[in-house]
Amino acid sequence: MADPVIVLKEWVINYLKHKDIYTKYLKEIKEVEADRITVIYKDKAQSFFILPSIGFSHVIKQLEQGNYVGIVTLNNEQNIKALVKNWNNVSRYPKLSIYFVNPYYIMEKHWAIIPYVHDKVCDHKNLLTGLMSMSELVESITQDKMLSLDPP
Repeated sequence: MADPVIVLKEWVINYLKHKDIYTKYLKEIKEVEADRITVIYKDKAQSFFILPSIGFSHVIKQLEQGNYVGIVTLNNEQNIKALVKNWNNVSRYPKLSIYFVNPYYIMEKHWAIIPYVHDKVCDHKNLLTGLMSMSELVESITQDKMLSLDPP
């Protein structure tokens, strides 16, 4: 049985390390809490909240303090709808990035969005449809489904 928080945390740590292979920009990764890591880069720190079911209360507090924040969540309709519901609130923070992930998918394992940037170019009337289209790059996965699988 795979614990979604542990699997997502391992995925994002590996993803960030791999992404940094050439630039050597990453200095350190610290586990702050079971569902949060802080990544220290040469010129900034970024907290990553590991939230299988997306939420924004703790994240907003960090963003209001001017911190860089990432959310790592499962790629599914429930999480996309939660983002759309909170869009007006979260899209005003330029230091927020959100990663929708399925660590089990054979092809592309994630897609990401910076709501602040996306808000400048998106069609607000069709926001849900647009985000759902983007999410089709990665197979959907629920927390219940993940709990029934072995760790990848």
